[in-house]
Order: sequence, then structure tokens, then C-alpha cells
Amino acid sequence: MAQNQQLSFNAQDQININSSQSSALSAINTSLQRANELSIQSGNPLADSNIIQQELDGISEQVNAIADEVLGQNNFLSGLDASDPAATQTILENASTLINQNNASLGASSNALSSQVLSYEAAIVNTSASRSRIEDTDFAKQTSEQQKTEVLLQSAILTKQNEEERKGLLFNQLV
Repeated sequence: MAQNQQLSFNAQDQININSSQSSALSAINTSLQRANELSIQSGNPLADSNIIQQELDGISEQVNAIADEVLGQNNFLSGLDASDPAATQTILENASTLINQNNASLGASSNALSSQVLSYEAAIVNTSASRSRIEDTDFAKQTSEQQKTEVLLQSAILTKQNEEERKGLLFNQLV
């Protein structure tokens, strides 16, 4: 039972880790969407490409910091260029696909772990119920044995008293 409990705790811990990573991936996805908007704006000849490039650089740094922590890739997003919107959108699309695949994998893993947790918890409940029934049976058997012993003891005492009374009557008749 303790082993199933520990397995359940471990699986729940991994689910929590997956959830944290999934949240980080969602933050990356939000940043990628903003970068995509900026790349579209950079195609406008009236847009200030320097300001757009500064924001793309900031997004790239932010995404890379999160990707380093979650995916172990410190250069996950590079080559964002406000002067080449088509290339930037291709980079963003590839990055988004990779993030979505990782997020799907984490979701599948969490679902499998949730199923395992339910199995472990069912095993804990079933083991506890079985142990309780065994203990109840043992208690009932012990109680029955104790009552039998008490009845035999009382019977022996009564028999001894009857014997003593007969001896006393016999003694009185002899005297």
C-alpha cells in the first residue's frame, strides 16, 4: 500500500512539472504570436522597422530564456529580421509547430500519468478495504473464541460449585 501511495505521489509530481512546462510553452506561443504580428507589420513600408526589430529582439531574448529552461535550448528562436518578413514568418511557424508538438506530448504524458494515479489510488482503497475485512474477520474470530472460553470457564466454575455442594451435603449426612 505504501508503494502505491509513493507511486501516486511521484506521478502527481510529474503531472505538476508537466503543467508548469505547458504553461511556459503557452507563454512562448503567446510571444510567437506577437512576433508574427510584428513580422506582418514590418512588411508595411510605413512601419518603423527599427522599432519592430527592437521588439522582435526583445521577444527573441524572452522566448530563448524560457526555451532554455523548458526545452534546454538557449538559442531556440534566432534570425528574426524585420527587413525580411517572409523568412521571419517561416522561422515563427517552425517554432510554433515545435512548441505545439511539445505541448501535445506533455498533455499526453499528463493524461497517462493521471490514469496511473487513478489506478494507484484504486489499489490503495482496495488494499485498505481488504485489510479491514481481514482484521474484522480476525476480530470476530477472536471474540467468538473469547466467548467460548468464558462459557467453558463459567461451566467449569458451576461444575466445581455443584461438586462442592454435593460434598458438603454428603459430609452433612455423614455427620
